[in-house]
Amino acid sequence: MIFFMMPPETLRTIGIIVAAQGLRGEVRVKPFDTQASWLNELDSVWAFRPDQPPQLCEIEFARKQKNVVVMKFNTLHSRTDAETWRGTELKVEEDWLPELTEDEFYFDELEGMTVISDDSDRELGTVKLMLDSNVGQYMEVTPVNGRETILIPFQEAFIVEVDLDKNRLFVSGLDSMFPGDLI
Repeated sequence: MIFFMMPPETLRTIGIIVAAQGLRGEVRVKPFDTQASWLNELDSVWAFRPDQPPQLCEIEFARKQKNVVVMKFNTLHSRTDAETWRGTELKVEEDWLPELTEDEFYFDELEGMTVISDDSDRELGTVKLMLDSNVGQYMEVTPVNGRETILIPFQEAFIVEVDLDKNRLFVSGLDSMFPGDLI
């Protein structure tokens, strides 16, 4: 008989498995925290695979390697095993995470927020997805008019205020960058 453990309700996504690494079941994880040094201290994570129940996985080891973290789980034993986990979201309980400063946010807190222009007080759209690349962090915003999504740098120069309580994010300088008919 197989028993499935239910994950806690207060989970935060810490990264996503982007590739297999080596031949022994190691995976490359793209962390959502660019510092990611605390990932080496985790004992386990919740793995959310498409079309599978969440699974609590013990971490045998984790090491930072350039812009990814290489992890080995007790459940993966070969490269073939690891390749099937590509796209798996890794989550931990919120209280396992380091404290955030006043100007830091979790990506999943920002996704779904209403984006408002601080310049014109106009609703621009909704944050569809937060992206982290080698050159910075970006918000993929679905415009109010339903056109193609727009990438907006998540940088202090553009972000005026993040209001978690009211689920709103105020940006500046975008009215001049994007004509009104595009937003």
